[in-house]
Amino acid sequence: MIAVKEFDDTKTGVKGLVDSGITSLPAIFHHPNICLSIPTPTHLSIPIIDMSLPRPVAVDLIHSACRDWGIFQLINHGIPLSIIDNTISVVRSFHELPPSIRSQYYKREHGAAVKYFSNPDLFLSSVATWKDTLHVSFSPVPPELDQITELCRSELVAWDKQAKKVAKEMMGMMCEGLGVGSGRLEELTCLDGTLQEKSQIGTVISAQK
Repeated sequence: MIAVKEFDDTKTGVKGLVDSGITSLPAIFHHPNICLSIPTPTHLSIPIIDMSLPRPVAVDLIHSACRDWGIFQLINHGIPLSIIDNTISVVRSFHELPPSIRSQYYKREHGAAVKYFSNPDLFLSSVATWKDTLHVSFSPVPPELDQITELCRSELVAWDKQAKKVAKEMMGMMCEGLGVGSGRLEELTCLDGTLQEKSQIGTVISAQK
């Protein structure tokens, strides 16, 4: 636990370890050598929903995916590739900022709209993950724009606008599949819990509910 606290107190995450020139992985990142022999089904694949299909067809596919899987992948969702690429680019640039700048955003306070951290479960998990994250929550109340680093500000705002547009469309189609009013999920504030988490290791762009 002392080593974990010392790591967290640097406020520079795993990127800080890399910049320090370490030549071996710190013990807090050592996972036990567990070999699990779990057969992987080869006949299963996550449903893919093509938003360019006729709406009734897409609605039926979404309804089936929600009922049978609880998850699906969207393609042809309409978010411009330039917005996706720009978002990924500026987030990577954030993780490359000098430690003195990144550390200004480092915090673990629950409910903080904007924060940079390493391992959300750092003090709960027995082993740390080699990952840093920039977390920005735009809902239900968006943060003051000056809380978001200027490097990423306009790109994250643009991404959030597009992501919410797609999420609203998807919820409407889910409602149609359920046979209820298209605005029912939005009335239940299901669109109010979105957040953006951008990770340095395997950049993740997500709208979580």
